[in-house]
Amino acid sequence: MMQKIAKVFLVSIILLISCQSISFAENQAADYYRSLLQSGRFYLRYTYKPCDDKGKFIKVPIIGDFETKRYIYAYDGVRTGTDDWDGRFAGNTKKYAKPFRYMNGNYYFIGGYKEKKDAMSLLPGLNTAGKNYKMLKAIMMTAEDFATFDINKADVKNKNIKWVKGLNSAHEALPLPEELSVFYADPLANNKYHVEMPQYVESSEKTIKGKNYTCDRYITVCTDDAGNLIDEIAYDLLYLDGNLAMSRKYSVQNGEIMKSECKYEEISDKVTRADAGNTLPIAVYRIGGDDMAALLNGQNEVFVEVIDATEAEDAKR
Repeated sequence: MMQKIAKVFLVSIILLISCQSISFAENQAADYYRSLLQSGRFYLRYTYKPCDDKGKFIKVPIIGDFETKRYIYAYDGVRTGTDDWDGRFAGNTKKYAKPFRYMNGNYYFIGGYKEKKDAMSLLPGLNTAGKNYKMLKAIMMTAEDFATFDINKADVKNKNIKWVKGLNSAHEALPLPEELSVFYADPLANNKYHVEMPQYVESSEKTIKGKNYTCDRYITVCTDDAGNLIDEIAYDLLYLDGNLAMSRKYSVQNGEIMKSECKYEEISDKVTRADAGNTLPIAVYRIGGDDMAALLNGQNEVFVEVIDATEAEDAKR
């Protein structure tokens, strides 16, 4: 079976490189992005647009718009992020409006506030002046539980389900765009199938909406657990004035059909540990296993700890 996959892979490369005038050297900026993402310290701001089976842009599920803006902060194993599709976090993305987090092998969904009396009992000495008395609330799930968690299988309705839905959204908000796997095998990638490390095959020039891009193409194969070929995928990384400006994902197994597009507003090392945290302390409650059943049945969660108290104090200075 693997020989069949390798043959399909090779034929695809031959077809790709015979289509047009091309070169065989990555853009010079590729090494910068590869080094940046692999360093574990980066800030990423981009917009994401999905496509239908015919390669036409469609509205993002739930959001109801054709694109969603995402922010990701990564700093030494801590990753936080948000989907800013309706502007509710505009101008505030480096403060406390970052609901999704991965840290120390756990996933978090952060949202809502603890009441003043509850905040004081959990964190004695918390500044009660003005808004600083507030404490955020978060639910936490281990990576092991999170890997098999599917909100769509939860056949319940109660006040706690919104928290579980929020945690489930971390599947989309925290991983890097799939196209950036050409630079970095993201440990938080949300792949339904096995995807091989993409291989660079060609560079060319492309014009999109009147702008001339330098395009690096990478190709990979997608297989199921048994090693059967699911699809062949091409990633186009498009550079403008030496900077990565856009990427597109294509299915190329049967023709070429665009699957999604990302536009990059910023990819930089302008991130600190404080950026990856919040400026309000957070009360964390664990769910998963028996705790998950308790939550879905409307019972109280299990309190674990308060995090980001140090970042909150630093922000007030």
